[in-house]
Amino acid sequence: MKRSRSGTASHDKAPSTSTIVLLVALATVLAFAGSFVFGLKRPTAPDQAAPVVETDERPVSGVQGGRVEVLNGAGKSGLARIATDRLRDAGFDVVQFGNAGKITARSQVIDRVGKLDVATAIGRTLGIADVRTEVDTTRYVDVSVILGSDWAAQRSPKR
Repeated sequence: MKRSRSGTASHDKAPSTSTIVLLVALATVLAFAGSFVFGLKRPTAPDQAAPVVETDERPVSGVQGGRVEVLNGAGKSGLARIATDRLRDAGFDVVQFGNAGKITARSQVIDRVGKLDVATAIGRTLGIADVRTEVDTTRYVDVSVILGSDWAAQRSPKR
């Protein structure tokens, strides 16, 4: 409190730092809310079409590729990667590849969702004749490929 020359008391009117911070925060919230409300009411142009997104998916023999997992059950390193590359080049969406839980002698392509035509096209692409349907909705793939020792033998260099 200050005393003037006349002897009366006067108060300093300078705002405190916390008051300034509170006002800035309030202004920011109001600006955000206003932009949100006005953004919702903005009309869209009727001739404005949604953007076209080009995908890299290509049909294989008239069949659209599904989500595929490739599992190496041959015990020979690198086969799942080779098969994955071949399937991706053919337009299939390989979402997972790795090792199978056990070694198997015969390669197989398993349709998981009832799209046998996709599984058959995958079998043709990889040279696997054993193609069958075993629906399993707990998996997040349309087709499972299990590479066996027979597929590994096909990929071995000839001597």
